Formats: sequence, C-alpha cells, structure tokens
Amino acid sequence: MQPTHCVSCGSYDFYEFQTFSKFRRVTSDARSFARDGNLLACKRCSLVQKICDDKWLNEIKHVYADYRTFSVDGGHDQAIFDQRSGKMLPRCCLIMNSIRSFLPTRSKKMSWLDFGCGRGAMLSAVDESMYKKYGYDINRTHEPYLKKIDGFESLHVDSLLTPDNYFDVISMVHSLEHFTDPLTELKAVRRMMTDNGRLIVQVCDTEKNAFDILVADHLTHFTINTLHNFVSSAGFEVISVDNHPINKEITLVAKKTSAPTRELSICSTEAISAINKNIDWLESARRILLSAVKEKDFGIYGSSNAALWFYTEADERVDFFVDDDAQKVGNQFNGKPIISPSELNERHTVFVGLPPMVSSLILERHSTSTAKFVTP
Repeated sequence: MQPTHCVSCGSYDFYEFQTFSKFRRVTSDARSFARDGNLLACKRCSLVQKICDDKWLNEIKHVYADYRTFSVDGGHDQAIFDQRSGKMLPRCCLIMNSIRSFLPTRSKKMSWLDFGCGRGAMLSAVDESMYKKYGYDINRTHEPYLKKIDGFESLHVDSLLTPDNYFDVISMVHSLEHFTDPLTELKAVRRMMTDNGRLIVQVCDTEKNAFDILVADHLTHFTINTLHNFVSSAGFEVISVDNHPINKEITLVAKKTSAPTRELSICSTEAISAINKNIDWLESARRILLSAVKEKDFGIYGSSNAALWFYTEADERVDFFVDDDAQKVGNQFNGKPIISPSELNERHTVFVGLPPMVSSLILERHSTSTAKFVTP
C-alpha cells in the first residue's frame, strides 16, 4: 500500500478494510467497475476514505473520460419518494424544501453558485426571482444545458478566477466526495462566499447506505458526525445537519466563521464497526440474490447503483428492472427494460436489494402486488 494521509485531519494512522477488495465496484454514473479497490478509516477522525494514490487517480481518469451525468436519457433530476406527500419528487426540490428556512434574506436579488453543477439539477430547483444562478464545474461540457435554466448567468471552470466574497449561497450536491483534495476545495468555496453566506452540502450517508463505499470515484465517505467535523475544519459553523428528508443522504447547512468551532467526538472503533457491518450486509445480500436469481421472470427493484451492483453480481441473469420513477419507466438500464410496479403480476420475482429501513417502506407501498418480493 502506498503511504498516504487522511484528507481531513492529516493523520497517517489508518484501519484498512481488508475484505473490501473482493467486491466489484460501480461508478457514480451507474456503470460496472473492476474489483481490487481499497477502503480505509482514519483512526484519529474516523473519516472513511479511499487511498488517493496513482492507481486510484488513474482509475478515476478513465471514469471521467466518458462520464455520463445521467444513466437514463433525458437529463432529469433523480426522483425520490417523499414520505410526507406520498409522491415521487425531484431530489433537489426536496433539498430546497428542507433548507429554505436556513437561507439568507436580503431585499435585493442574491447570487447562488452550484459547485459541481453538472447539467444543473440543483440550479433548476432554485427560485430565479430571488437568485442569480451560477455554476462551477471542471469543464464546459454541460454549458448548453445550463443556459436553458431560467435565471442562469454564467459557468465558471477555474476556481482561481471565481470572485471572492461574492456568492450568497454555494451548494455542493453530491460533489464533495469526488474531489481529490476536498479540504482545499472547501476552503476555496469559503473564499467565494459573502460573510453572511450559506454553504449547502449534500452527500450519501455511508452509515445508512452500504452501497456508497462501492462507488469507485468517491474518495470520501461521510457520516453525519464526520461531515460536521470536516466542514468545521474548513472554517464553517454548522447550522443544521441531518439525514432528512432523503433517506440515506445527509444535508448540511453552514455559515462562515472566524472563530474555532467545536468538533464532535467520534469513537473510531464504532465507525469502523459500522462499515464492517455494511460489508457483511453486502455479502449476505449477495448470497440471497444468487439464490433468488434462479427464478424465471426475475427482476431487480431500482435502476441506480444498488441495482447495478446486484445486476453484475448476478452475472447479468436479470430480465427487467422495476422503478417508481415514471421518467425512467419505458427506458432501458444495462440493456434491460425498466417497468413500473403496476406491471408486476404473480409470475414475477423481484429482488429488493436495499437495507431493511428502506425495503420495508417499498414492500408496504406495494403490499397489494401479487409479485414475489425477495429482500435481504
């Protein structure tokens, strides 16, 4: 193993998850990836992370050389089931609903920068009557999509040329975990913010989402506490952080501060134990999948990274995918049709490869279905 240091606290003292390397991995744009990955937890600050060495940098270079922002054509934001409304809603609309009360208020129009904007899902959810919209990304590939968004001003591709103390809100929606030097990037974001500005960060909750560690191009993997400490160390005061309203994802709101902030105490052995439990769960779920895949008319619930991982572990012996998102139904995922739950009948067997807290809600929603559902 190449010597490395923690990207959060700088420590060289790590715990390595030895069995992780046997798992196939996936990419964040929902493609299968090779085994032989690495995964560590810092024994000082408990942050779970990959080794940012030449091997990993070369791997992500290949991932981003042909990166697809959306795995299903159309460019829509991912739809999430909202328990309060009972409807499928765009992820970024749910984020906006949860953070609105924490945003700054001014009589004149403010500025919003989405850092790692992609095709602009977050910017599309921002109210154009209140904010001028700006994007930041590594290149101009998605600029044509961004220009179609109401209120969009311009795209930045060089952080050094992005103005100081300018943006009232900076959002980082599923982008922080991709950065090769995330602490430096976060400090750069702080420089761009007004003194009363707000930082919005959303990442996967590694404690709740076992699949996050399998994403090959994610360098960092956060829990509520490690994200809190990481953002604090970059010069921010955390206002709000929780894993609502989206299950398995963390939403954090912070503001700039010049005073030292108190870090949360985290037991590294507990953090390590939580990841080991996730690894054990993945192995157990894989065994149940391989038993169930022998059925005829076999499908997998979902059409994102979790479903992709089980699809590859089943050696592609899958007939269809099932998704609640109407925008995905009728399309294909890995060459297999995506169907609606309403199309299922007694002939179908569906593997719901999600943690119990999520799969139980899915089974409850489809309790009247005659299909056979199999869950880990």
